[in-house]
Amino acid sequence: MGKTTVKCLRCKHKLDVQNIQWSFECPICEDLLPQEGLCNGKYVLVCHVCRQSITPEQVCDNDGDCPNCGEPFLLYLLSHFPYELQGKMCPRFKDKTDLFPAEFDRNECIDCFRNDCKFFDPKRWEEERESTLKMMFCNRDDDDEDE
Repeated sequence: MGKTTVKCLRCKHKLDVQNIQWSFECPICEDLLPQEGLCNGKYVLVCHVCRQSITPEQVCDNDGDCPNCGEPFLLYLLSHFPYELQGKMCPRFKDKTDLFPAEFDRNECIDCFRNDCKFFDPKRWEEERESTLKMMFCNRDDDDEDE
């Protein structure tokens, strides 16, 4: 397919996928590399197991799994996945025959509670719940001081 580069989200180091030695981590800061990059200037997904560059359409046709090795992509971590394809894959919208890409609301998909949605971040609601609890209870005055 050609040379595929990924860019570390933390230190911004660009790396050729073929030069990644063992784990899919940045050699500079050791942060996990994103599963997306550029191949000959075009957006591709990069399997963190077999290191193949795959078009988003191929991933959609394979229900979010790598067509080469079958490993599932962590789609909720992708930041540039085309929203028109995201609408075709989200279980909430994929059966809608009248869904137009321009009408698809990416935030609505991200907020989806469907267990089979591959764009749903399993940690998101847990983090949001913890944040809400901190806001509710951290600034609370002790009622016992007045007594």
